[in-house]
Amino acid sequence: MSGRRQPATFFTGPYAIHRPGTKVLAVEGLTVRYGGHTALEGITFEVHRGEQVAIVGPNGAGKSTLLKAIAGIIVPAEGEVKVYGDAPDRHVCIAYVPQRSAVDWRFPITVADVVMMGRLRKHGLLRRARREDHEKVREALARVGMEALAHRQIGELSGGQQQRMFIARALAQEASLMLMDEPLTGLDIPSQEQILRILEQLREQEVTLLLSTHNLEHAADRFDRVLLLRRRLIAFGRAEEVLRPDLLLEAYGGHVRVVPMAEDRLLTVADSCCGHGEEVAR
Repeated sequence: MSGRRQPATFFTGPYAIHRPGTKVLAVEGLTVRYGGHTALEGITFEVHRGEQVAIVGPNGAGKSTLLKAIAGIIVPAEGEVKVYGDAPDRHVCIAYVPQRSAVDWRFPITVADVVMMGRLRKHGLLRRARREDHEKVREALARVGMEALAHRQIGELSGGQQQRMFIARALAQEASLMLMDEPLTGLDIPSQEQILRILEQLREQEVTLLLSTHNLEHAADRFDRVLLLRRRLIAFGRAEEVLRPDLLLEAYGGHVRVVPMAEDRLLTVADSCCGHGEEVAR
């Protein structure tokens, strides 16, 4: 059945290798359906190693569905996703961070436990954690400024700390492809800036990042390319090529207002479906 989730089993391998010359991510004709509803239709694009891509679009555009399909969590009805030339479930290099609302923060688990899951993902559920694994967890927490909170229960964290914990898990996993579903939503500006600074540091390791966001200013200023989505691919490229009035109108319909501002142009997107607005100064 199209759109179904992959069974919750641990892949026993062998894991795919990263073959030289293959794209980090290649999506070809991706279509996802849930029952009679088409969530994504004919999506095709490629992402290069170390790129940071912002995925934008109105509520219900399929941003979360796209990330889940790339992560191998759901099965497409048509088309395919290739990570370094193989299916996503053949890889251990993919780190997926869901929306915070999808996590049960009451679960009795500590920050260090969550980050250690990245090591289990890398080496297998049946292998006991070794000294090297604990060291990798400490290093990852230190890189995101969370070492002092290692033994705190996850429900006691602020929103920004929760997101930094998930980034630490990806670092411990030594992921080369990170998928983040609206990690900045609901965070105050200082917390958003802190997350964005940490993500910028990932460029040094050539970690490829796809991040969905409702903030078009962040998409324009902080990312290499922008993918504009409304169930199908509206545009994919540099911010100045994608965040144009005509393309934004096509994506957001009647929920977009384009306001000219002297020599510059202020594009304001008000997406009433989401309950919050978005804007970008150009």
